[in-house]
Amino acid sequence: MSEWTKVRLGDIATKIGSGATPRGGASCYKMIGMPFIRSQNVLDLSFSTNGLVFIDDEQAKKLNNVTINHGDVLLNITGDSVARSCMVPNAFVPSRVNQHVAIIRANDKYLSNVYLLYYLQYIKPYLLSISGIGGTRNAITKKMIEDIEFDLPPLEEQKRIAGILGSLDDKIELNNKINANLEEQAQALFNYYITTNIAIEEPISNIVDVRDGTHDSPKIAVKGFPLITSKHLDSYSVRIDEANIISEADYTKTNERSKVNTFDILYSMIGTVGSISLVTDDDVKFAIKNVGLFRTSQSPSHIFYIFCFLNSSQAQAHLEMSLVGSTQKYISLGELRKFPIPLIASDKLDSFNQVVKPMFKQIIVNIRENKNLADLRNTLLPKLMNNQIK
Repeated sequence: MSEWTKVRLGDIATKIGSGATPRGGASCYKMIGMPFIRSQNVLDLSFSTNGLVFIDDEQAKKLNNVTINHGDVLLNITGDSVARSCMVPNAFVPSRVNQHVAIIRANDKYLSNVYLLYYLQYIKPYLLSISGIGGTRNAITKKMIEDIEFDLPPLEEQKRIAGILGSLDDKIELNNKINANLEEQAQALFNYYITTNIAIEEPISNIVDVRDGTHDSPKIAVKGFPLITSKHLDSYSVRIDEANIISEADYTKTNERSKVNTFDILYSMIGTVGSISLVTDDDVKFAIKNVGLFRTSQSPSHIFYIFCFLNSSQAQAHLEMSLVGSTQKYISLGELRKFPIPLIASDKLDSFNQVVKPMFKQIIVNIRENKNLADLRNTLLPKLMNNQIK
């Protein structure tokens, strides 16, 4: 191939196939063993360990036909996260995937796996459109993937394009690693302060206003504002682009109960309970549904202390005891308000803040830089894939 050539993905891939779930379902999941990847682990161009589970050797052998190799591209093929794609870090290879995730293995004689990943990101709107075809909502079939046709550049040019886009994502990944290290330091400092100082436990609602979002289901609108639920929470942001839009009237009504401001903390209350997000947007224009709201913006000296507490093993242990529900676990607003937080003297709190504030300031700077880098990548992506720039 010396020129850009029209190809069919099924003809230049050595494997296209979805995974399977072990018999016994969730009862087979372990704390250690072979990584078992589900759709919630596959984000756009990144892999999430949130909710990552494991299976034992016996179950792994039964799923040997859905093994992930180094460089395989994963594509979510069903559900709300359909069309998200990523590659799995080497630390989690080999692994297995469930039936909601497809493995796409490029034939490296013709197709760069990194180029393939970026191409899938480029055609995500198309993948979303075809996922609605047929009787099953939000589903991409093996044949749909095989039949994807596109103009493919020569292999060396694929690698150059992937290198340009990858350099931006490498910087994003570096910032994420820096942030993870800073978070670890801040958490260790929090643990040190509550174990080396007199800490009196009180319900968290004694020091900060705790609310929750709407329990209603506003109609989806064409224009308006995003409605954020538990599945849209990241550590320092929310995935607005994945949220439903509600009307301005519903947005205003919802915010009468639970207006979110910069430096408030959000807490998932149903489904994957306990996901935590520190709101760092300067201009918050979304509403929340079934999400806990700690209004830490009204108590600046407690913002990072409460954030570290909610991320602590102590808070996680209390959460496990507070969950209710048979088919789907959730925590009530009343229980959220009762969370026993260890309080330290005001001078110790000031000392804690002097150390951790610069850490979180740097984390927020990195988060915002990552957004700018991602915007630049998304601007370049269609131009590179359409051969508009060299």
